Amino acid sequence: MKKTSTGWVVGDKFFRNKWHAIDYHVQNPQLTYSAYCNDDMLDQWDWRIEPNETIEELSAQRAKELREKYKTLVLCYSGGADSAAVLHTFMENKIPIEYIIMYHAGDDRSVSYNEDSRVVEKYLTANKDKLLGAKVIYERKPDPYEGNCIFSHIPGESISKMNEQLTWFHAGYQSIVRLRNPDVYEKVQDNGCIITGGNKPFLYKDEGGWYCQYNDWDEESWGGDLEMFFIGHTKLCVKQAHLAKHWLLKHPDVVDTNEIYKIPDRDGKFKDLNTSFGRVFIDERFYIKPTMRGQDWLYNEFGDFKWSKDVTLYRWYLEYPNWKDSESYKDLAKQYQWYKDNTDFVGESNKLKGWWAKKRYLQ
Repeated sequence: MKKTSTGWVVGDKFFRNKWHAIDYHVQNPQLTYSAYCNDDMLDQWDWRIEPNETIEELSAQRAKELREKYKTLVLCYSGGADSAAVLHTFMENKIPIEYIIMYHAGDDRSVSYNEDSRVVEKYLTANKDKLLGAKVIYERKPDPYEGNCIFSHIPGESISKMNEQLTWFHAGYQSIVRLRNPDVYEKVQDNGCIITGGNKPFLYKDEGGWYCQYNDWDEESWGGDLEMFFIGHTKLCVKQAHLAKHWLLKHPDVVDTNEIYKIPDRDGKFKDLNTSFGRVFIDERFYIKPTMRGQDWLYNEFGDFKWSKDVTLYRWYLEYPNWKDSESYKDLAKQYQWYKDNTDFVGESNKLKGWWAKKRYLQ
């Protein structure tokens, strides 16, 4: 099967759907397995060498590349550091995009997230002239039965038909655009793309030194044909990893970048690390608040997601009396058992973390 930007590999077979990959490994347990993240492209550069260009120059190259490649550009925008840096790049280089889509805007079910959306709307309004005619679409209400979430399926049918990976909440912009904005999605299908920031560089250290490695759990765009802005350009991806390494070398008390990404910014390190590799912030709210990292409102809204040994604590099971006999239940139970038997993570809370992509050493 032809590889797309991201997916999963078992033996020599490539899968765009994680359920199918796990099913194949269950049948062939002797084979190796891993996540695939733009490997063919990212292998084109020696990661031990930091590109000479600045992060701004490489970001501009990436924006121009996308503009020349596609007729319609759709940016999924939250106002967070990743998507804000993407929009900032297009605006500063006067490169037009057709659509900007802001989801969960003004949703009163989450006071904290509602504040985020108001800040974003104010920012986009204040910078309207810099958007070069982009149409801004505000979606007001999240739906727990859409997107690439384990709840996004038709009762009685297999989860694998809707979900490319195991995620608790919305994690598939391609699916959401298709369902909410079919007219826009039609243009994407014709000759366009949906742009997401793509995640920050994840740097860790072992006996071989600093290395960059991505995990499918940490990336909201995994498994689709979306264009991840920062992870979709070889030198840009390498450059930001080196800049993050420089920051870590100046902060020996920090074990890895993930340590900073997953906590509220109480001492300024989240903002400092992010700005070191080119991320921007439209408002201080986006680096001092905890809601972007640990979205409890989604958990409260969509129910209790805790696992039990027989996987019966789900809202599905409570809502549909015959759910335990469905293909969805069988798929979910199979994946849970596979993770219990195969993952190297320590601790029950980490049993479902995900698959690692290739390690790339920076030294």
